[in-house]
Amino acid sequence: MSSKTFVFGILITLFAVILSSGRALTVEPDLGYNPGERLPMLEVMNDDEEMAGQAIVAVWSAEDATSRLVNVWASHQAAKEGVPFVSICVDGRQGDAELLAKLDHVNARTQVMGAVSSDTLNRDVVQALSRRAVGKVFYTQNGTTQEVTQMASLWSGIQRSE
Repeated sequence: MSSKTFVFGILITLFAVILSSGRALTVEPDLGYNPGERLPMLEVMNDDEEMAGQAIVAVWSAEDATSRLVNVWASHQAAKEGVPFVSICVDGRQGDAELLAKLDHVNARTQVMGAVSSDTLNRDVVQALSRRAVGKVFYTQNGTTQEVTQMASLWSGIQRSE
């Protein structure tokens, strides 16, 4: 076998491997918590007309005072901008979440969700929220995350603005 035939065979093989290993582009983005991905909890609430456009979602814990303060601040920012706001308490029932939101003076137009014993959020989503999303604020467009802000950067911004 000549060296030209051998090199040509290798090139054909490499070309075939490259073509077969390509990932097909999907129309729908994956579920997740990073920019460009669809938030799992918004996938559940997709029937809501308000969620069809832009929305802000805050995930907080009843036991974490800083995440609760960030939740309050984000709700008032959303009200200023006229953007729908969803507040999700990962470790409280619906009634507890609504009571805490009221005590914290969360904007009245806020959609508050208690993740524990929620009819709309399944157990896997609640566990993932508890591990990956507490203290984060998600800015979404049509259910897809555009920007994720960490609690620490929001908290420092809140302190500077006061």
